[in-house]
Order: sequence, then C-alpha cells, then structure tokens
Amino acid sequence: MGDCEQDHFCSGTACRGAAKPAGSLTAMKRLMRNAERLVIQMNSESAILVERLASAEANEAFAVFAQRRQPDFTRIARQQERYAPGAPPGIPLLLIHRHETSSLSKA
Repeated sequence: MGDCEQDHFCSGTACRGAAKPAGSLTAMKRLMRNAERLVIQMNSESAILVERLASAEANEAFAVFAQRRQPDFTRIARQQERYAPGAPPGIPLLLIHRHETSSLSKA
C-alpha cells in the first residue's frame, strides 16, 4: 500500500488524484484556473470549425471518404479562382456564389 492509502485522513478522491501523473494534474489545474480564457478559446475554435465545415475543402474531404478516392483540392482552388479571383483560400464557394448573385441582382 502507498502512503496515501495508509493515511486514514486521506479521502478516496485525494488518493486517486495522488496516483495520477503530477504534470497532467498541474496542467489540468492551470486550465481550470484560466477557465474564462479557455471558454473564449473554445468558442473561437468552434466558430472556425463551423466555418471550415461549410468550405469546399470539407465537402471534398467528405466526398473522398464516402467515395474512397484520392482528394483533388486543386479543382477547388481553380473553382475559387474562377468565381472569386484574389479571394483568400478556403472561402466557402457557396458564400462567394451568393455574394456574386446578390451583387448581380442589385446592378
């Protein structure tokens, strides 16, 4: 038996915690102390994930998986350059198309 288990003042939770790797516990405590910053980071990452899931690259990745074929991300880059020359890579083509059609209808 370890020292923790022999100590009658030691609770079960403390004994289980003492058996864990000290570095992991320290990192976990640091994250819990900075919970507000962690929530902000998680929200930021979630927003980026939602944006990326709507991208043409994500659609290609899902299609590649379903169709068991090699990806062709160059096709997406060519389409994007055709629809939105100079746009940053990764802008969802649907958003570009919507923007173009709404601009055309105003003209």
